[in-house]
Amino acid sequence: MKFFQTTVYSLTIWLLSALVNAFLIAMIFSAVHAESEGFFIFFPGIVASLVFSAPGIFCFWIVFLIAAYSNRGGQSLFRLLLGTGICCAFCTGAIVGYLVRKDLGMNLLTIVAIAVASAVLSLFAHRRTFIFINQPSTLLNHV
Repeated sequence: MKFFQTTVYSLTIWLLSALVNAFLIAMIFSAVHAESEGFFIFFPGIVASLVFSAPGIFCFWIVFLIAAYSNRGGQSLFRLLLGTGICCAFCTGAIVGYLVRKDLGMNLLTIVAIAVASAVLSLFAHRRTFIFINQPSTLLNHV
């Protein structure tokens, strides 16, 4: 059950993070390049985010799986996953940002900040889920 839970949660975090990342990149790209429309970079941005962040989400999922099987839960699990998510997003953003910064016309720091922001937003969207993993199931937990 924990394997299935961690896999599903990791995939939803990955997808939400890719959507937020593509949205932010499209907004900034259209602000920097006034003649272009951000809509045309949104869908390729989703695909690029999913492809380039695959190694990072794999590392995140491994840490999540180990923590879940070691009965880590609550705020401790959330803090561990938040730190892991920030590190993975920073590394992915730095590598990808270095490769595509000239094509997008953006600063490397901007690309890294967008990657980290999208990961943090996605993790906070799942915060309540992480807190209840490995906790005793009572009626008070779900109120």
